Amino acid sequence: MSESAFYVKAAAIYCQDRVLKEHVMLVEKGRISAFTQTPQADLPVYDYGDAAIIPGLIDLHIHGREGCDVIDCKMSSIETISCSLAEHGVTGFLATTVTTDWQQTLNAMSVIGQAYVQQPSGAQVLGGYSEGLFFSEVHKGAHNQDYFLELSQSHLEAMINAANGSLKVVALAPEKPGANALIKFLTEQGIRVMLGHCDANYEQTQSALEHGACGGVHVFNGMRGIHHRDPGCAGAVLMNDDALVEVIADGVHLHPAILQLIYKLKGPQKIALISDCINAGGLNDGQYKL
Repeated sequence: MSESAFYVKAAAIYCQDRVLKEHVMLVEKGRISAFTQTPQADLPVYDYGDAAIIPGLIDLHIHGREGCDVIDCKMSSIETISCSLAEHGVTGFLATTVTTDWQQTLNAMSVIGQAYVQQPSGAQVLGGYSEGLFFSEVHKGAHNQDYFLELSQSHLEAMINAANGSLKVVALAPEKPGANALIKFLTEQGIRVMLGHCDANYEQTQSALEHGACGGVHVFNGMRGIHHRDPGCAGAVLMNDDALVEVIADGVHLHPAILQLIYKLKGPQKIALISDCINAGGLNDGQYKL
């Protein structure tokens, strides 16, 4: 499609507040400029039949694809992930780290910073997401507890400096000593804090949210769940109207009834569907190492 202007046609075009049928989408100089039912006769129309056109997807929490991982600390890995995501309708993503040794974490942050500036082909690198290091052993999930660290401003400053302005999200366990003060520190740097891989109770989580934390990492997975005498971290982020919750809606991580419960409590504006994809994404069935 080398033309400077053309139309794209499909069975349905999904907009923010409606679905258009029997319309075409006008693209001019690489940008969507209009929707119409009466295309100009002198411009080409690319007809995709029964397909649907949707806005580009944003994946806020993804570790890797196609055998590559963000913590490979290689620009080539970021490029592979970016191109693979674009092929599947994702137009932007946060390059997400996993718990590993301290120096490798800093190296990964540095590479994310480079990708954030250089922007490889494919989905846009929207920044970095630190998922790791500052978690609880109780709900560690797939994270290696041997590399867990206590929260400290010096560690956070080192990560911020290594990322060179690209670090957008830090995940941590709110029951860690000093968590609230460091949540405040991160938010003052313009970095969002998500709560997860934790054994925090309801009150600890609420306190973290009051100090500036934004929400919960893949809600229910890797956190203290809801009990009728202990609402836990999950209960706190679900009950807080301002808290965003990440959701892995793959039919495995959460029961369909729980997905319905989350939607009823949070609504569409406070749910972020994430893939949490690892390097095995896009590969054949088999055994892979995170």
